[in-house]
Amino acid sequence: MLHFIIHENAGKGRGLKAERLIEKRLAEKGVEYEIHRTGKRGDGKEIARRLCEQGARAVIAVGGDGTVHEVLNGIDVQNTVFGIIPAGTGNDFAATAGIPENFGRALDIILQGNVRETDYLDVGGVRGANIAGTGIDVDILVHYATKKYGGKLQYFMSLLHCLRTYTPRELEITDEKGNKYAKKAFILCACNGKRFGGGIRICPNAEMGDGLMNMIIVGDLPRRKYAGALLKLVAGRIEKLRYTETVKAVRFSAVNDAPVEIDGEIYDNVPFDVRLMSGLKMFLSK
Repeated sequence: MLHFIIHENAGKGRGLKAERLIEKRLAEKGVEYEIHRTGKRGDGKEIARRLCEQGARAVIAVGGDGTVHEVLNGIDVQNTVFGIIPAGTGNDFAATAGIPENFGRALDIILQGNVRETDYLDVGGVRGANIAGTGIDVDILVHYATKKYGGKLQYFMSLLHCLRTYTPRELEITDEKGNKYAKKAFILCACNGKRFGGGIRICPNAEMGDGLMNMIIVGDLPRRKYAGALLKLVAGRIEKLRYTETVKAVRFSAVNDAPVEIDGEIYDNVPFDVRLMSGLKMFLSK
């Protein structure tokens, strides 16, 4: 039995379009399935948790990165196979996982039944599929959420706004070896995936499933360098910036009083203590 958790408002109607295709294709093939729709924030997590308690062994998130995040936090990782049909506006984690945005091709991956184990993030007890951060990326998302219209252009406009107003925060950073040091950070991201913000390649070299996360730390660069840093970020070359450190690790933490973002969702009271976890079973292409 395949269980599809569908964000009905995802991608300006793409979630419902995906639902129609899923129903048509699975009815034709005689595959057992159930559709579960989310209605409000947090529903994806609760539906996934309830399904797994009832014995569900294959749960598929149909929506964007937010839906993927919610469902991942609700499933029983040890006993459930996780699938994705991208139907949001950004679909950043799906891109890293090699899952196409074409609904039919994404559904084919699930029907082929190829399951691989891969990695995910644990951020202070909250699971993350893609990227977690604290720094200017959080400010960008907070500003983005205040706008009526979303999408890549609005994300970019929010990024420009925050470049003008952001002040790097003081962090106390601890790496996986227990070494501690203080640092002001413009960007601090733990990357299991390659991109965020609807296609911005924050960490093109990240490899989902390699047993390591990539930590991207952009230090306290002068404000006059902000525009150049933006251009490098959008071009997928932030790692080439002189102020950037890239560290591979299985655990990384930072102490500060700022919120954190996990897969684009803002958390106010979650510590930025990131561990790379293995054993997430996913429907993925061979």
